[in-house]
Amino acid sequence: MSDDSLKKKYLFKLSTNLIGFFINIATAGIVPRALGVNNYGNFNFISTILKQILSFLDFKTSVCFFTKLSQRQKEKNLIIFYTYYTLVILTLLIVVVTVISLTPLRQYVFAEIEVPVIYYALIYVILYWILDIFIKTLDATGQTVQLERRRIFNKIVSTLLVLILYFYDTLNLTVYFYYLYVTILLLIISLFLVLHKNIGSDIKIYPFLKKKINIAYINEFYIYSKPLAFFVFFGLVNISFDRWMLQIYGGSFQQGLYSFAFTLSNFSFLFITAIIPLFTRELSIASKENDTNKMAKVFRQYVPFLYALTAFFCSFMFVERESVIALFGGVEYIDAESTIGVMAFYPLVLTYSNLNGSVIYANGKTKIFFLQSLFFLPLGMLLTYIFLSNGIFGLELGALGLAYKNLIIEFLSINVILFVNSRFLKINYLKYLLHMIGSVIPFIIFAYLSQYLISLLVHSIDLSSELLISFLLSGFLYSVFTIIIILFCFPIIFGLQRHDVISFTKNIFFKKTI
Repeated sequence: MSDDSLKKKYLFKLSTNLIGFFINIATAGIVPRALGVNNYGNFNFISTILKQILSFLDFKTSVCFFTKLSQRQKEKNLIIFYTYYTLVILTLLIVVVTVISLTPLRQYVFAEIEVPVIYYALIYVILYWILDIFIKTLDATGQTVQLERRRIFNKIVSTLLVLILYFYDTLNLTVYFYYLYVTILLLIISLFLVLHKNIGSDIKIYPFLKKKINIAYINEFYIYSKPLAFFVFFGLVNISFDRWMLQIYGGSFQQGLYSFAFTLSNFSFLFITAIIPLFTRELSIASKENDTNKMAKVFRQYVPFLYALTAFFCSFMFVERESVIALFGGVEYIDAESTIGVMAFYPLVLTYSNLNGSVIYANGKTKIFFLQSLFFLPLGMLLTYIFLSNGIFGLELGALGLAYKNLIIEFLSINVILFVNSRFLKINYLKYLLHMIGSVIPFIIFAYLSQYLISLLVHSIDLSSELLISFLLSGFLYSVFTIIIILFCFPIIFGLQRHDVISFTKNIFFKKTI
């Protein structure tokens, strides 16, 4: 097992996400432009529905697998057992999708989606799920550095491939699916070779594990996942209902606008995804040792910083949403402006949701998710109906309505989890709530100030038609404001003390090696 430090693992994950971030920025407009609003909406709709069905069949056992493997990294039988389970749920997924697509249910579940597209998406979701299991396995067993090196290489190759397809004007929906198959398979093969080399070639799914061992694992997974059963079911109903209602009342066009806004908002969430597996792993290890103080220390160290980092990008996205649409979507997506404005803040609540959820998962206190769902699922479905439908009390807001609903429900639900964690970790709930709301304000102010100053500059030197230059200059000035005024003068916004910033700066500029 690798003994790379948490810092080194995070830096490699962050490097992957940084490279991915700049790649995504450079290619963000390619797929939405090439597919068009309707096809882009159809792709995201069917992929989302199938992922939710698969998540339901999984019953959060993938989280259990990651948590247990993080605690017992040398237990190869655990990997073999979960391979069995994965094969079973993927088979069930194929059966369920086949039944729906070949019966009248298709018109109700997959409205406006053609049968071939359903099966294209099915293959994509299966490959995506298998890749995710490989990533979890390597993260849990400490192979993060090798994992991220291969992910970086894969991102570069996949970017070159999509640019070639776009340049030769061959990127349609079918070709896009083939592109996804190739890039995911290449990464799966690469990660399999890492797993085979570092964990051992004696991991074989046949002959099967002894019945006694399988029963023991089934019981362990059952105890962990049982409280999550209704939570997972509620999740399936919630997300599928949202997308289904949007498809019914808004059609592929509104689905495309929402998917475009959702994809752009994910850019702001990119940095938090680098730490979540490592954050969960450290909490799981501390939980095994019953070390609440260590868990609280990890929470205090990472949550405010990662939230502020996400707020940095979210605020800029919110202020520059018109430029973002023009650069990455074009005139077809102009109606997404209001939706992007709301969804720009969605990664903020997701940051708290994922980091606070990690505390719950690491300690196995999953019953709270079930209790929470009993209240928030019906409330969320009611808001979906009000914001999306054209019936009684319906506002028929389309993509914007779904954005409002998700932001409201996620904000309310994460505050429940934060309150529970504050009692368990003995941290100040009000302090984190005020940080969640108040830390965003300075970023928005500096984003608007940067936009205003750059607009004066570009008009004075006749660069008003150069949208990309204005956007980049605004981003640069915004970053300078953030570093100088917020990070150095008010580091508490990032959950840091001034001596932390000074020490980090000295390490960068005055030491040859770190």
